[in-house]
Amino acid sequence: MSSRRVDRGAFTLLESMLVAGLMALISGGIYQLWSHSALVTSRLSSGGIQMQEIRLGVKKMLNELQEGLALFYPHPGAKTQAGVGFLNARGEVVVYYENASSDQSGKSIWRANLNSVSNSNITSQEEVIRDVSWFRATVLPAARGKEPSCVNLDVCLFGESAGDATTGTYNVVTSVFLRGLQRDIPE
Repeated sequence: MSSRRVDRGAFTLLESMLVAGLMALISGGIYQLWSHSALVTSRLSSGGIQMQEIRLGVKKMLNELQEGLALFYPHPGAKTQAGVGFLNARGEVVVYYENASSDQSGKSIWRANLNSVSNSNITSQEEVIRDVSWFRATVLPAARGKEPSCVNLDVCLFGESAGDATTGTYNVVTSVFLRGLQRDIPE
C-alpha cells in the first residue's frame, strides 16, 4: 500500500482568488456605508444649524416683544398684518416686518429701529430670520380703558404658501403678552 501524503501548507490559486473577491465585496460595502453615513451626518448638522438660527431669531423677537411698553402696529382688532411695531424697554420704536431677503432668494423677517431714521431711510435694520413663508401679527383688543397687551404671532418657515403641503415646514404660532403694560388677560 502506498500512502500518498498531501502537503496543505499553501493555498491554491482558486482559494486565493475567492478570498480576494470576498474581501473586495466586504471592503466596498464598508466604504459605501461609511460614505453614506458621512453624507447624512453633514446634512443633519447643516439643517441643525439652520434650525438653531431660526429658533434664536424667533426667541430674540419674542423676548424683545415681551419686554415692550406699548404696541402701535397693527391696530387692536384690525386685520392681521405682516409685521408688528412696538416701543421696547430701551425706549426704541421697533418694527419687525416681512420683506425680501438680503440675497433676494425669498422672504425674511427684518428688525428696524425707527429711532435711527434719517432722511426717510431706516439706518438701523437687520435680517433676523431667513426663509420665511409668511409672518403675521394680530393685536387683540383690550378691555375698555386699557392698553392692548397681547399679540398673536404666526411665523411659517421653509414652505411656499399656506395652502401647500410642502414638507420641511416649521410653524411658530404663539401669543405674546407685553410685560411692560398692565395686562388685560381674558378669563
